[in-house]
Amino acid sequence: ATESLRKIDPGNQKIIDSLVYLLESTSDDKTRTQAASSLEKIGMGNQKAIDGLVQLLGSNSDEKTRALAAKILEKIGRSNEYAIDGLVQLLGSTSALWIRREVAESLVKIGRGSQKAIDSLVQLLEYIYDDDTGWIAAETLEKLAEAIRKQLMI
Repeated sequence: ATESLRKIDPGNQKIIDSLVYLLESTSDDKTRTQAASSLEKIGMGNQKAIDGLVQLLGSNSDEKTRALAAKILEKIGRSNEYAIDGLVQLLGSTSALWIRREVAESLVKIGRGSQKAIDSLVQLLEYIYDDDTGWIAAETLEKLAEAIRKQLMI
């Protein structure tokens, strides 16, 4: 059904509004996952879609659903400060190492040139309490720096 909607009218605000409503109104992670995946297909750059996914990052959803929301934001929310803020908050609030890695990777892609993304990763390095998280932050900062260098060369 989502594929059909995307072909009929990508970016349709009524459909996006309905999908965001599903994200906000249900506690079922399977439904949230499907709604988020649908937003990935039709919500490129749409602020309401981005807002709904950022809310999902901070929700009581399971970790897989929140990680999926981070990956989708990476695709539809490029350079969006609100999306970057949501990713930064999740990065600081989760203790799951694999989610930190996913979120850090999303920050590299969505936050190119964002001082907030860079500052958050530096802060994570300064306040980490385990080697794994420090390694993730350092590796991600290196990737961000490389992405910025490539942008400057173009």
